[in-house]
Amino acid sequence: MADKYTLLGCYVDNRTNRTLPVQPVSAYRTNCAQVCHDFCNTPQLQAMFFGLEYGTECWCGTKGNHDNSTFQLAASPDECSYKCPADPTESCGGDFRLSLYSIRDPTPVDLPTSPPGVPPPGGRLLLRRCLAEGTAVRVRLVPQVRKTGAAVCHGPLAEGRSLGSAWQPLSS
Repeated sequence: MADKYTLLGCYVDNRTNRTLPVQPVSAYRTNCAQVCHDFCNTPQLQAMFFGLEYGTECWCGTKGNHDNSTFQLAASPDECSYKCPADPTESCGGDFRLSLYSIRDPTPVDLPTSPPGVPPPGGRLLLRRCLAEGTAVRVRLVPQVRKTGAAVCHGPLAEGRSLGSAWQPLSS
């Protein structure tokens, strides 16, 4: 499957200006390049790049998603020393270090206005937010996804779960 992506190297990340702005999931047992690729290369995210960090984190984005339009290469590939839980032969980044990959030929897909089973715009329910269930106790809000609407809340997560929705009934 590595023909779907290319390792670019070990790159610097920082807390205030993330290199890749969308962190869809932390995959504590299943993180590896293929899992992160499969999550980031979706019609919902349309990422051109993905990165692995701290062993368990998967990040997605495009070059234009942060203030600095170029990625900052780390001083040494050894700075990406965390092994991936699902494949210990792969590097899953390090402390504020991304094992950065480019997605080959990402193909954008037109999304329907509403997925099957979801009320169309103007229906009786209002989408309040997208939720992503991780393996931990918490529920993570996904405000980083720039697209809006019900279609954003449908797609696989690395842990085999899918984005869910929080709906609010509208008064008659």
